[in-house]
Amino acid sequence: YRRVNKKTVVLAGAGSTVLFSGFFFLLWTAWATSHDKPVTDPRISMAVFPFRSSGLGGAEYGEGLADLVSAALDGTPGVRVSDPSAIWSDLRPERGAAALAPEPDQAARLSRDAAAERYVTGSVTVAGANLDVTARLYDAQSGDVLATLTASAPQDSLRQAAQRLAIDILASVWDREQLPTIAEIDRFATSNADALKSYLEAVSLKRRGHFEEALTVIEHAVALDSTFALAHLEHFYIRSLVLNLNNEPFEGVRPIIQKAMAHRERLSPRNRMRIEANQALDNTDGVKAAFLLERILSIDPLDVDARGTLAFTYMRDGWMLKKTTAEIVDAYDKALELDSTSVLNTATRARLALLSRDPAELQRAVQRVRAVDTTSVYATGTLAAFRALMAPESEVDSILEALADQPMTVVVTVLRELRAARPSLAERYMISLMAPTRPVTHQSTAAGGRAQLYLAEGRMAEVDSLLGTGEYEDLRPVLNRLLIAAALAGVGDASLAARAAAALSAFVPIDSIQPLIATSSYQIWAIAWAIGAYHATLGDSSEARAWRQAIADIPTGRTWFDWTGSLAADIGARLAARRGDLEAAEQEARRAYDLWTIHSNNPGAAFPETAMRFHLAEILDATGSPQQARWFYRSLALPHAWQGFYTARASFELGRMAEARGEREVALNHYLTAMRLWEHGDPEVVNQWLARTEEGIVRLRGELSGA
Repeated sequence: YRRVNKKTVVLAGAGSTVLFSGFFFLLWTAWATSHDKPVTDPRISMAVFPFRSSGLGGAEYGEGLADLVSAALDGTPGVRVSDPSAIWSDLRPERGAAALAPEPDQAARLSRDAAAERYVTGSVTVAGANLDVTARLYDAQSGDVLATLTASAPQDSLRQAAQRLAIDILASVWDREQLPTIAEIDRFATSNADALKSYLEAVSLKRRGHFEEALTVIEHAVALDSTFALAHLEHFYIRSLVLNLNNEPFEGVRPIIQKAMAHRERLSPRNRMRIEANQALDNTDGVKAAFLLERILSIDPLDVDARGTLAFTYMRDGWMLKKTTAEIVDAYDKALELDSTSVLNTATRARLALLSRDPAELQRAVQRVRAVDTTSVYATGTLAAFRALMAPESEVDSILEALADQPMTVVVTVLRELRAARPSLAERYMISLMAPTRPVTHQSTAAGGRAQLYLAEGRMAEVDSLLGTGEYEDLRPVLNRLLIAAALAGVGDASLAARAAAALSAFVPIDSIQPLIATSSYQIWAIAWAIGAYHATLGDSSEARAWRQAIADIPTGRTWFDWTGSLAADIGARLAARRGDLEAAEQEARRAYDLWTIHSNNPGAAFPETAMRFHLAEILDATGSPQQARWFYRSLALPHAWQGFYTARASFELGRMAEARGEREVALNHYLTAMRLWEHGDPEVVNQWLARTEEGIVRLRGELSGA
């Protein structure tokens, strides 16, 4: 919602269509044959703990050596290694600290909790240019020392020391005739010692919540070795995380995961699936991502990364998987059971508690965030927003004023939380941010956010007034598209939409589409779609057909999907719906959705695909397929997304559907979300929806109270 100059291009995430059951079965079969199937007992289960370190510069090797030994053992058939992230969380004395080497009894307890039969502790000493390593292998039940092992290597040959230890550890516990081949660390690590050290440092920083620092370090690792597959995977994850926390477009992440994919054959089956799951997420293919992550968890139920990423997949793409809010909450609870120190998962769980509208649950969730971290930017923003939401009215203004002086990363988090939970409070915060004494970035973010909020609330007259001031000239094409999209969704002003379509037609003449696409920084193709979609629904049908053809004639370039065919099909669906042919409308709307293959909520309400999804939901609902329509509406509503006026309309429809199913609490929450957006809207825009919403709230509250 940041105001941007006219050279800024709205970036779309990559996506994929929902997979159907037949293809899902084929996918399962393919993966079962192309990957090692999860082996149950008699796998040897092991846990490796951080080594004690000493000597000049030795501190950096404690976690790193244990990581490498775990990785080598993890790539060995017949061995199950507990995920270090899961078993090391209790070894950090405080948030941000490195994990300490445990005492034997503590290591034994943690190993038993992780269902590991054996565990390894040890020490690493820097002696001049060499590393001297001593490791002890224990029986987790008895506490007996099974073996004492040693290894030495130059400092720039850490992987050789880890490889030697892994071989010796396995030889000490293997009770079968032939010792298996342990995966060569060179195959999935790197031959560059400095790249390896940077990778290990970045992993450690990420675990401790220092994401910005981790990004700098991991970028150094991949610069030193461009074939380092695991480093590319960490780079993809960390960069995506930092971009999200800073409210920046997800630019430049796709090439990173593609580099990891190019070298994934060097990895163990678990890490190959991890990379492929992250690529599926980059493609917004939630079905495939969840399938792969569940495969990883079938190998190791305590894999922290897989458990947390699965929860994220449910949160973002759960509508594709037909997951309810309760199932999303359960996924985050399971992730936090494995790692209660995760700032991101704890804060997300708190947001889910906010949606429950249960004050006691929210208070518990906030306490969990405070217990985990009160210093990171993300936690600071989350706690600040909750403080404003939970404060007495007499204290709110002073809290918002203080929050307006925070860094942009905090401001963005606060705005997101307030906008979703209490839009009126978000507006008050934006007014404070727009004060002349605030930084320009704060003012521009609030100005763009205010226009977006007015559109979501149905305050179209005020949006028109803002455009009349001339202050929003750089946003005029986007706001005109939004005025049209709101009218198409039934929560706009038809006269303003007509004026917006005329202005866009003058800005992009129909015979200038292709030259402008080649030279303009604006999304010319999206403007062309908005004009065609307007005429198909509310304007001149012959104009709609002309724009549809003009879009179909645009060369698609080197894109991997038929986006022009998708846009043209959507206009065709709207023309069919207008003439009452719902069968043809559904066919064309499905074709538009399937051809696009990008189903991301990142681009926002002005993006054509968002409108396609909502229109498909409306048609499915009208043709007697409410269960299918429900999940498309869900894609535009909390907790999956906040999409302005689409979220308001989708929440109303979801409330109506949930009430019909007898799910009264769910229905009430959806109605309340819609009501809080529409309560300040223009009567001629929102009254038809608001009246029915308020009636539903009164009716459900009466039923729930037993009245």
